[in-house]
Amino acid sequence: MKLIVPIIYNQINRPVPRATVRLNIGPNSWITDMTDEDGTCNLTVDESLDDTQFEVYTCDYIPYGIHINLGTGNKQIRVGLAADPNRPQDIILPSLISNNTFPNIPTRDEMLSINMAFQGTYVNTSQYGFLPWFEPALAWLNADDRQNVYIEKKLNNETHCAVLLPSGPPLYDEPNQPYSADRFGPLDYTNGNTSIDNVFVDLITEVILEGFKVLLFLGGDDGQKGYEIAAKQLPLVIEALKHNNYETDLNAYCIIIPGFDGVFYGYTPEQIEAFGLQFRSLNANGYLGIEHSTGHIPTGNGPSDYNITGPMSTYDVILGEFNTEQKDDTVWQVLGRMLGPLYKRPSDQPTNDDPNPPFYLAQQTLRGKYYYIVFEYDTYHWVRGMSTERHMKWKNYLISCGAEFIC
Repeated sequence: MKLIVPIIYNQINRPVPRATVRLNIGPNSWITDMTDEDGTCNLTVDESLDDTQFEVYTCDYIPYGIHINLGTGNKQIRVGLAADPNRPQDIILPSLISNNTFPNIPTRDEMLSINMAFQGTYVNTSQYGFLPWFEPALAWLNADDRQNVYIEKKLNNETHCAVLLPSGPPLYDEPNQPYSADRFGPLDYTNGNTSIDNVFVDLITEVILEGFKVLLFLGGDDGQKGYEIAAKQLPLVIEALKHNNYETDLNAYCIIIPGFDGVFYGYTPEQIEAFGLQFRSLNANGYLGIEHSTGHIPTGNGPSDYNITGPMSTYDVILGEFNTEQKDDTVWQVLGRMLGPLYKRPSDQPTNDDPNPPFYLAQQTLRGKYYYIVFEYDTYHWVRGMSTERHMKWKNYLISCGAEFIC
């Protein structure tokens, strides 16, 4: 006799308890057991059993059946669980897939009307304690702590979630903040920019099934060097989102963004245009965003950048960075140009300062209008202990200037 130990995990790397697991041991004959809380059960079969059918049935998951060869000796059948290098005899199989249906494919307006808190909320975690929440950290959290994030976001009526593709480096390698490299260390879901790990696709799927649309940030936030990284990752990500175990094109739920404020300034205007053209060649009707740093509207040529054939015409949404409580032309002139008729001159803007700013986004893309998001306006100070009162005062100032969408 030999002991077969199925271990059953789902697509978000969590054990599946109370699943019925069975092996075919002869014509119309099966051996069956049920998984415990850690997703494990035990099946004892004759040593001679080799070529057989393995099946798993449970509520909330697609019925699972696969033909396997048991070989000789005791072993584990690891469903959705990575191989143990010390157990080369084990059988490694894909995870169970939830039968929860995907949300209806969002409209363009639903995708680009971004409603989320990139700063200004807290999340309690078992791993790191009480955090001033910084959403790119999501991939570093365990499944239970990610659920805490989703609960907080739903309480805030948020519709979008930012997900960073871990590309090797630590999350936020700067001192004096809770996301330092000693806590959120190196992590790579790109296999050295050669392929996208299924764990990342599972994370994107989890976020979508929780009801959120995704701002998917690539690892290209490093000036001109970052462009080369983002350009390598882009086709890998689009392909991984399109062809996956869920038989759903996840691109329909994602806005792809090459990096954060290090993209512009950072990339050359030629690189920004090239990245947009590359994206459209891979996903003609997908959603593409870009973030600019304080005071720097891409790509520097005024409204012509955003005309129907301009270098920005391949982009759909522009995210803006602003320095905390810096009330000057980096706010007034940028918002005046990007909000157009929605802009409301604040009382502290001098009367003779930029009285008639051109509206850069007056023209539309071939896919529809541009969207502008006040995005990263307080992040640096928020994760370093800024008070909620001070944060809200600055946020309300930006809203008073006409910001329609503010994160």
